Amino acid sequence: ESQPVVFRPKAQLLSLFGEQNISDQAVGLIELVKNAYDADATRVEIELLGLASPDTTTIMLCDNGFGMTHEDVEQKWLSPATDYKERQKKASQRTPLGRLPIGEKGVGRFATQQLGHKLQMISRSARSPEVVVQVNWDDFDREDAYLDEITIFLYEREPVLFTEGATGTLLLIEQARTVWTEPLIAKVQRALRRLQSPHQGPNAIDFQITFRCPDFPAYQDISSSDILAHAHYTFEGVVTKVGLLDYEYSCHHPAVPERFVAEDNYDLLPAAKHEMFAASNNNAGPFYLNFYVWDRSLEYLHQSGVSRADLDAMAGISIFRDRLRVLPYGC
Repeated sequence: ESQPVVFRPKAQLLSLFGEQNISDQAVGLIELVKNAYDADATRVEIELLGLASPDTTTIMLCDNGFGMTHEDVEQKWLSPATDYKERQKKASQRTPLGRLPIGEKGVGRFATQQLGHKLQMISRSARSPEVVVQVNWDDFDREDAYLDEITIFLYEREPVLFTEGATGTLLLIEQARTVWTEPLIAKVQRALRRLQSPHQGPNAIDFQITFRCPDFPAYQDISSSDILAHAHYTFEGVVTKVGLLDYEYSCHHPAVPERFVAEDNYDLLPAAKHEMFAASNNNAGPFYLNFYVWDRSLEYLHQSGVSRADLDAMAGISIFRDRLRVLPYGC
Protein backbone atom coordinates (compact mmCIF):
# COMPACT_ATOMS: atom_id res chain seq x y z
CA GLU A 1 0.00 0.00 0.00
CA SER A 2 1.42 3.36 -1.01
CA GLN A 3 2.10 5.99 1.61
CA PRO A 4 2.06 9.79 1.18
CA VAL A 5 5.52 11.31 0.88
CA VAL A 6 6.39 14.89 1.83
CA PHE A 7 8.21 16.82 -0.90
CA ARG A 8 11.19 18.62 0.67
CA PRO A 9 13.12 20.78 -1.79
CA LYS A 10 16.79 21.36 -1.10
CA ALA A 11 17.75 24.91 -0.09
CA GLN A 12 20.15 25.09 -3.02
CA LEU A 13 17.13 25.16 -5.33
CA LEU A 14 16.74 28.86 -4.54
CA SER A 15 20.34 29.52 -5.56
CA LEU A 16 19.75 27.75 -8.87
CA PHE A 17 16.70 29.92 -9.54
CA GLY A 18 18.80 33.00 -8.88
CA GLU A 19 21.54 31.91 -11.26
CA GLN A 20 19.00 31.26 -14.02
CA ASN A 21 17.10 34.54 -13.62
CA ILE A 22 19.91 36.98 -12.82
CA SER A 23 22.73 36.83 -15.37
CA ASP A 24 24.96 39.47 -13.74
CA GLN A 25 25.07 42.27 -11.16
CA ALA A 26 23.81 44.93 -13.57
CA VAL A 27 20.70 42.88 -14.31
CA GLY A 28 20.20 42.33 -10.57
CA LEU A 29 20.26 46.05 -9.80
CA ILE A 30 17.82 46.81 -12.61
CA GLU A 31 15.39 44.20 -11.26
CA LEU A 32 15.46 45.91 -7.87
CA VAL A 33 14.83 49.29 -9.50
CA LYS A 34 11.87 47.75 -11.36
CA ASN A 35 10.46 46.58 -8.03
CA ALA A 36 10.69 50.13 -6.71
CA TYR A 37 8.83 51.38 -9.80
CA ASP A 38 6.09 48.79 -9.22
CA ALA A 39 5.77 50.09 -5.64
CA ASP A 40 4.97 53.59 -6.96
CA ALA A 41 8.31 55.02 -5.85
CA THR A 42 9.13 58.44 -7.25
CA ARG A 43 12.72 58.32 -5.99
CA VAL A 44 15.28 55.50 -5.94
CA GLU A 45 18.76 55.92 -4.51
CA ILE A 46 21.48 53.40 -5.36
CA GLU A 47 24.82 53.42 -3.56
CA LEU A 48 27.84 51.15 -4.00
CA LEU A 49 30.56 51.35 -1.36
CA GLY A 50 33.82 49.57 -0.51
CA LEU A 51 34.39 48.02 -3.92
CA ALA A 52 38.07 47.21 -3.33
CA SER A 53 37.10 43.78 -2.02
CA PRO A 54 33.89 41.71 -2.13
CA ASP A 55 34.09 41.29 1.66
CA THR A 56 33.88 45.06 2.19
CA THR A 57 31.37 45.80 -0.56
CA THR A 58 28.00 47.22 0.45
CA ILE A 59 25.12 47.70 -1.97
CA MET A 60 22.28 49.93 -0.85
CA LEU A 61 19.03 50.65 -2.64
CA CYS A 62 16.38 52.84 -1.01
CA ASP A 63 13.02 53.92 -2.45
CA ASN A 64 10.03 55.92 -1.28
CA GLY A 65 7.39 53.55 -2.61
CA PHE A 66 4.37 52.28 -0.72
CA GLY A 67 6.46 49.69 1.14
CA MET A 68 5.40 46.34 2.60
CA THR A 69 3.64 45.14 5.69
CA HIS A 70 4.59 42.05 7.70
CA GLU A 71 1.90 40.16 5.77
CA ASP A 72 3.20 41.38 2.41
CA VAL A 73 6.70 40.18 3.20
CA GLU A 74 5.54 36.81 4.46
CA GLN A 75 2.97 36.04 1.77
CA LYS A 76 4.59 37.72 -1.27
CA TRP A 77 8.29 38.54 -0.86
CA LEU A 78 9.06 35.26 0.92
CA SER A 79 6.90 33.26 -1.51
CA PRO A 80 8.77 32.90 -4.82
CA ALA A 81 6.60 32.64 -7.95
CA THR A 82 3.68 34.48 -6.34
CA ASP A 83 1.71 35.69 -9.36
CA TYR A 84 -0.03 38.77 -7.96
CA LYS A 85 1.87 41.06 -10.37
CA GLU A 86 0.97 38.84 -13.30
CA ARG A 87 -2.68 39.02 -12.30
CA GLN A 88 -2.42 42.82 -12.13
CA LYS A 89 -1.02 42.95 -15.67
CA LYS A 90 -3.66 40.65 -17.14
CA ALA A 91 -6.41 42.66 -15.46
CA SER A 92 -4.78 45.96 -16.55
CA GLN A 93 -4.92 46.93 -12.89
CA ARG A 94 -2.77 50.00 -12.36
CA THR A 95 -1.22 51.36 -9.19
CA PRO A 96 -2.43 54.62 -7.58
CA LEU A 97 0.14 56.44 -9.77
CA GLY A 98 -1.19 54.72 -12.87
CA ARG A 99 1.61 52.19 -13.38
CA LEU A 100 1.37 48.64 -14.67
CA PRO A 101 3.83 46.24 -12.98
CA ILE A 102 7.02 45.55 -14.92
CA GLY A 103 8.70 43.23 -12.39
CA GLU A 104 8.78 39.48 -12.88
CA LYS A 105 7.71 36.71 -10.51
CA GLY A 106 10.06 36.73 -7.54
CA VAL A 107 13.08 37.95 -9.50
CA GLY A 108 13.79 40.78 -7.06
CA ARG A 109 14.54 38.50 -4.13
CA PHE A 110 16.79 36.41 -6.36
CA ALA A 111 18.62 39.60 -7.31
CA THR A 112 19.47 40.33 -3.68
CA GLN A 113 20.81 36.80 -3.34
CA GLN A 114 22.99 37.04 -6.46
CA LEU A 115 24.37 40.44 -5.42
CA GLY A 116 25.61 39.47 -1.97
CA HIS A 117 25.80 36.94 0.84
CA LYS A 118 23.84 38.90 3.45
CA LEU A 119 20.67 40.98 3.21
CA GLN A 120 18.87 43.31 5.55
CA MET A 121 15.59 44.70 4.26
CA ILE A 122 13.64 47.41 6.06
CA SER A 123 10.22 48.37 4.76
CA ARG A 124 7.27 50.37 5.94
CA SER A 125 3.76 50.69 4.56
CA ALA A 126 1.34 53.50 5.39
CA ARG A 127 0.11 53.50 8.99
CA SER A 128 2.12 50.37 9.80
CA PRO A 129 5.24 49.54 11.80
CA GLU A 130 8.57 49.03 10.10
CA VAL A 131 9.26 45.47 9.00
CA VAL A 132 12.82 44.14 9.22
CA VAL A 133 14.04 41.07 7.32
CA GLN A 134 17.49 39.53 7.77
CA VAL A 135 18.70 36.80 5.44
CA ASN A 136 22.00 34.95 5.32
CA TRP A 137 22.01 33.58 1.78
CA ASP A 138 24.94 31.28 2.61
CA ASP A 139 22.46 29.11 4.50
CA PHE A 140 20.84 28.27 1.17
CA ASP A 141 24.16 27.07 -0.28
CA ARG A 142 24.61 24.23 2.21
CA GLU A 143 24.41 20.89 0.41
CA ASP A 144 22.68 19.19 3.35
CA ALA A 145 20.06 21.89 4.00
CA TYR A 146 16.37 21.77 3.07
CA LEU A 147 14.19 24.86 2.62
CA ASP A 148 12.13 24.12 5.71
CA GLU A 149 15.32 24.14 7.80
CA ILE A 150 16.42 27.67 6.84
CA THR A 151 15.84 30.40 9.41
CA ILE A 152 14.96 33.92 8.21
CA PHE A 153 14.49 36.67 10.76
CA LEU A 154 11.35 38.75 10.28
CA TYR A 155 10.04 41.18 12.86
CA GLU A 156 8.26 44.50 13.31
CA ARG A 157 9.46 47.59 15.16
CA GLU A 158 8.55 51.21 15.71
CA PRO A 159 9.71 53.31 12.70
CA VAL A 160 13.40 54.16 12.85
CA LEU A 161 14.27 54.75 9.19
CA PHE A 162 10.89 55.69 7.68
CA THR A 163 9.61 58.13 10.27
CA GLU A 164 6.92 60.83 10.29
CA GLY A 165 4.59 58.88 8.03
CA ALA A 166 7.24 58.12 5.37
CA THR A 167 6.97 54.84 3.48
CA GLY A 168 9.41 52.87 1.35
CA THR A 169 11.93 50.05 1.30
CA LEU A 170 15.65 49.89 2.03
CA LEU A 171 17.78 47.00 0.80
CA LEU A 172 21.21 46.65 2.37
CA ILE A 173 23.30 43.93 0.71
CA GLU A 174 26.70 43.04 2.13
CA GLN A 175 29.63 40.83 1.15
CA ALA A 176 29.36 40.88 -2.62
CA ARG A 177 29.64 37.67 -4.60
CA THR A 178 32.09 39.16 -7.08
CA VAL A 179 34.48 42.08 -7.52
CA TRP A 180 32.79 45.20 -8.84
CA THR A 181 35.24 46.16 -11.59
CA GLU A 182 35.21 49.35 -13.65
CA PRO A 183 33.72 47.57 -16.72
CA LEU A 184 30.90 46.27 -14.52
CA ILE A 185 30.21 49.75 -13.13
CA ALA A 186 30.19 51.08 -16.71
CA LYS A 187 27.62 48.42 -17.60
CA VAL A 188 25.46 49.43 -14.64
CA GLN A 189 25.63 53.08 -15.69
CA ARG A 190 24.61 52.20 -19.25
CA ALA A 191 21.72 50.03 -18.05
CA LEU A 192 20.43 52.79 -15.76
CA ARG A 193 20.77 55.44 -18.47
CA ARG A 194 18.77 53.32 -20.91
CA LEU A 195 16.07 52.36 -18.42
CA GLN A 196 13.94 55.44 -18.99
CA SER A 197 12.74 56.55 -22.39
CA PRO A 198 14.48 59.65 -23.79
CA HIS A 199 11.05 60.76 -25.03
CA GLN A 200 9.47 61.77 -21.74
CA GLY A 201 7.51 64.75 -23.02
CA PRO A 202 4.98 66.72 -20.95
CA ASN A 203 3.60 63.56 -19.33
CA ALA A 204 6.94 62.31 -18.01
CA ILE A 205 6.72 59.75 -15.25
CA ASP A 206 7.73 60.95 -11.80
CA PHE A 207 10.53 58.45 -11.28
CA GLN A 208 14.04 59.66 -10.49
CA ILE A 209 17.08 57.42 -10.03
CA THR A 210 20.33 58.53 -8.40
CA PHE A 211 23.52 56.49 -8.52
CA ARG A 212 26.42 57.00 -6.12
CA CYS A 213 29.70 55.11 -6.51
CA PRO A 214 32.65 56.90 -4.84
CA ASP A 215 35.13 54.29 -6.11
CA PHE A 216 34.28 55.16 -9.73
CA PRO A 217 32.79 58.67 -9.64
CA ALA A 218 33.03 59.12 -13.43
CA TYR A 219 30.08 56.74 -13.82
CA GLN A 220 27.70 58.39 -11.36
CA ASP A 221 26.00 60.51 -14.03
CA ILE A 222 23.05 58.49 -15.36
CA SER A 223 21.15 61.35 -16.97
CA SER A 224 19.85 60.56 -20.44
CA SER A 225 22.06 61.53 -23.34
CA ASP A 226 21.28 64.39 -25.73
CA ILE A 227 22.93 62.71 -28.73
CA LEU A 228 19.55 61.92 -30.33
CA ALA A 229 19.30 65.53 -31.42
CA HIS A 230 22.49 65.05 -33.46
CA ALA A 231 21.46 61.93 -35.40
CA HIS A 232 22.30 61.94 -39.12
CA TYR A 233 19.03 60.21 -40.00
CA THR A 234 15.79 60.02 -38.02
CA PHE A 235 12.58 58.11 -38.56
CA GLU A 236 9.68 58.76 -36.22
CA GLY A 237 6.25 57.24 -36.56
CA VAL A 238 3.19 55.80 -34.90
CA VAL A 239 1.55 52.51 -35.87
CA THR A 240 -2.19 52.23 -35.26
CA LYS A 241 -3.86 49.07 -33.97
CA VAL A 242 -4.98 48.24 -37.53
CA GLY A 243 -1.48 48.50 -39.02
CA LEU A 244 -1.46 52.02 -40.46
CA LEU A 245 1.72 54.08 -40.11
CA ASP A 246 2.08 57.85 -39.84
CA TYR A 247 5.75 58.74 -40.15
CA GLU A 248 8.31 61.50 -40.63
CA TYR A 249 11.78 60.87 -42.05
CA SER A 250 14.59 63.43 -42.07
CA CYS A 251 18.21 63.44 -43.19
CA HIS A 252 20.78 65.72 -41.50
CA HIS A 253 24.01 64.13 -42.73
CA PRO A 254 26.77 66.75 -43.04
CA ALA A 255 27.71 65.53 -46.54
CA VAL A 256 24.18 65.04 -47.88
CA PRO A 257 21.51 67.63 -48.72
CA GLU A 258 18.87 67.80 -46.03
CA ARG A 259 15.71 65.89 -46.78
CA PHE A 260 12.32 65.53 -45.14
CA VAL A 261 9.53 63.10 -46.01
CA ALA A 262 6.20 62.59 -44.22
CA GLU A 263 3.27 60.32 -44.93
CA ASP A 264 0.05 59.40 -43.14
CA ASN A 265 -1.93 56.16 -43.21
CA TYR A 266 0.78 54.10 -44.89
CA ASP A 267 -0.62 50.56 -44.88
CA LEU A 268 1.83 48.03 -43.44
CA LEU A 269 -0.40 44.98 -43.96
CA PRO A 270 -1.76 43.26 -47.07
CA ALA A 271 -5.53 42.83 -47.30
CA ALA A 272 -5.39 39.20 -46.15
CA LYS A 273 -3.58 40.22 -42.96
CA HIS A 274 -6.20 42.89 -42.23
CA GLU A 275 -8.91 40.23 -42.46
CA MET A 276 -6.91 37.98 -40.15
CA PHE A 277 -6.52 40.80 -37.60
CA ALA A 278 -10.23 41.58 -37.72
CA ALA A 279 -11.13 37.92 -37.20
CA SER A 280 -8.72 37.48 -34.29
CA ASN A 281 -10.24 40.33 -32.29
CA ASN A 282 -6.71 41.31 -31.25
CA ASN A 283 -6.05 43.71 -28.38
CA ALA A 284 -2.97 45.32 -29.87
CA GLY A 285 -2.80 49.04 -29.25
CA PRO A 286 -0.92 51.76 -31.09
CA PHE A 287 2.82 52.08 -30.60
CA TYR A 288 5.57 54.52 -31.52
CA LEU A 289 8.67 53.86 -33.61
CA ASN A 290 11.81 55.96 -33.33
CA PHE A 291 14.99 55.21 -35.26
CA TYR A 292 18.18 57.26 -34.91
CA VAL A 293 21.02 56.45 -37.27
CA TRP A 294 24.57 57.78 -37.50
CA ASP A 295 27.35 57.51 -40.03
CA ARG A 296 30.15 56.35 -37.73
CA SER A 297 32.91 57.90 -39.84
CA LEU A 298 35.00 60.00 -37.46
CA GLU A 299 34.85 63.04 -39.72
CA TYR A 300 31.05 63.17 -39.78
CA LEU A 301 30.64 62.31 -36.11
CA HIS A 302 33.02 65.14 -35.22
CA GLN A 303 31.02 67.58 -37.34
CA SER A 304 27.86 66.53 -35.51
CA GLY A 305 29.45 66.83 -32.07
CA VAL A 306 29.16 63.12 -31.26
CA SER A 307 31.88 60.59 -30.43
CA ARG A 308 31.95 56.85 -31.00
CA ALA A 309 32.10 56.41 -27.23
CA ASP A 310 28.82 58.34 -26.94
CA LEU A 311 27.20 56.05 -29.49
CA ASP A 312 28.60 52.88 -27.93
CA ALA A 313 27.16 53.87 -24.55
CA MET A 314 23.64 54.37 -25.91
CA ALA A 315 23.46 52.15 -29.01
CA GLY A 316 20.97 49.33 -29.27
CA ILE A 317 17.27 48.57 -29.49
CA SER A 318 15.01 49.40 -26.56
CA ILE A 319 11.31 48.75 -26.04
CA PHE A 320 9.43 51.04 -23.64
CA ARG A 321 6.02 50.86 -22.01
CA ASP A 322 4.76 53.84 -20.05
CA ARG A 323 8.17 55.42 -20.78
CA LEU A 324 10.09 52.72 -18.91
CA ARG A 325 12.17 50.07 -20.65
CA VAL A 326 10.72 46.57 -20.80
CA LEU A 327 13.47 44.04 -20.15
CA PRO A 328 14.90 41.69 -21.34
CA TYR A 329 13.61 42.73 -24.77
CA GLY A 330 15.95 44.62 -27.04
CA CYS A 331 19.70 44.72 -26.97
